[in-house]
Amino acid sequence: MSELFNQLVKAYAEKRINFPQLKEITIAQWLLESARGSSSLAVKHLNFGGLKWREEMKDFATAVDYEAHDGKEKYCKFESIDKFIEGYWRFLDRSPYTGWRDHVDSPENFISFIGPIYASDSNYVAKVLNLLAEGKQLLAAAGHINHHHPGTAEPISKPAIKAFIQSPNYSSRNGDKIDTIVLHYTTAGTAQSTINHFSNSTSRVSAHYLIDKNGDIYQMVKDADQEPFFDRVMLC
Repeated sequence: MSELFNQLVKAYAEKRINFPQLKEITIAQWLLESARGSSSLAVKHLNFGGLKWREEMKDFATAVDYEAHDGKEKYCKFESIDKFIEGYWRFLDRSPYTGWRDHVDSPENFISFIGPIYASDSNYVAKVLNLLAEGKQLLAAAGHINHHHPGTAEPISKPAIKAFIQSPNYSSRNGDKIDTIVLHYTTAGTAQSTINHFSNSTSRVSAHYLIDKNGDIYQMVKDADQEPFFDRVMLC
């Protein structure tokens, strides 16, 4: 394992992404693509995923000529590890990967969907899955090293929300601090049905945050306000 790849894993362990359950499988994929961080593309251009240049990547990378096993083409050159991580997820948010967000319930489902598109190797998915255990170990080790104990002065970052949808059912907290958080599981069926219910003023109920089954987080009441009963996070 190269020290460069270890730096990638440490940065990834600390970074907030919309689908944290996919960190391990993407690390496994990058292990394969970058030969554990030793490939020329990874060493010279911080491209651990073998990402070819696409115009959509202009905010994250620049184009560079690179001789790969299938010939010379333009690939992405990243200025930092952080830009590579962000760029990887942007790379998927375009055709021909449309629909990948419907396959994020498990690492296996995710790689089984994007794998055949990502590479022409018929054994590509199996190769990545064979590295999944190693990806888990690397991420767990990095998470342990980077763990910050409560009481430190370091700020805690909130997970990214997909959308803020203001519920009419709230009132002012009048400056009071949050001292209780309640997690509540709802059997409403879908996140959208719960959002609709919380958006209805006659229901007189809401929650600060709503977490969908796929990991998407919606905020419906500002932290400075309170919903009708107490601070609550709803799990769909």
